Amino acid sequence: MATVPTGLMKLLTRPTYVEFYLNRTPAKTTSMSGHFKTKDNTGTPYYTFNFATHNGFKYSTETGLRPFIEDLYARTGTENEELIALFDDDTSTYDLTTYNGTLTETQQNGLKVVSAVTGGSNIVVNTATVTGTVIPGLLFKKGDFIQPRGPAEGYRYPYQVTADVTYAASSNITVQVNRPIIAQTGITFGAGSGPYYSGGLNAGKNVRFNTKVTKLPTYSIVPHDRVQFNGNFEMVEVIL
Repeated sequence: MATVPTGLMKLLTRPTYVEFYLNRTPAKTTSMSGHFKTKDNTGTPYYTFNFATHNGFKYSTETGLRPFIEDLYARTGTENEELIALFDDDTSTYDLTTYNGTLTETQQNGLKVVSAVTGGSNIVVNTATVTGTVIPGLLFKKGDFIQPRGPAEGYRYPYQVTADVTYAASSNITVQVNRPIIAQTGITFGAGSGPYYSGGLNAGKNVRFNTKVTKLPTYSIVPHDRVQFNGNFEMVEVIL
């Protein structure tokens, strides 16, 4: 698995369900004439996650959850960030970030970010260093997850593609995304030149979310040394 299953990934790799969405809470008003109006008033949209897990985890064995639970519940999950992925590569149980374009994973590593303007809705990607034979078709399918790496491989924020993008060799390709490009201290897109430009681009299962826990369920120890979580885990993406 690309992300070692530590922290909440121990539970998130075995969910019974996962709910996630981009949080946009509009301002709402009803005029004197009865017209209902809304306006985006959220600032930076952020992802919210809600998941439940099965009751098969052991509690007190050497590989059990006891140390993890004691740490998580002692700090209530709010002190430390949890780096999560929305897939389980070990058992192929689920993958919510599946890449639906035509590139292999090796070819995806050849994609470079030319520019991504803070507050803008596009990421410009260059394909000049993509190697091998590319099957004609889509570079990205609407809904695909992508994440610029940044020049130093440290960029935090993923995005979803909002329109199908056709692949073209050795080209700059504009990709429309679902939220304004978020600035990050120390990372600038557009300052680099070819062939590496402003770093690479992760897609699909290589996308990661930086989160904090906002709600923990109670838990019980049931027969056969099993942990039973009595509710859902809730997390939000951390925007610095």
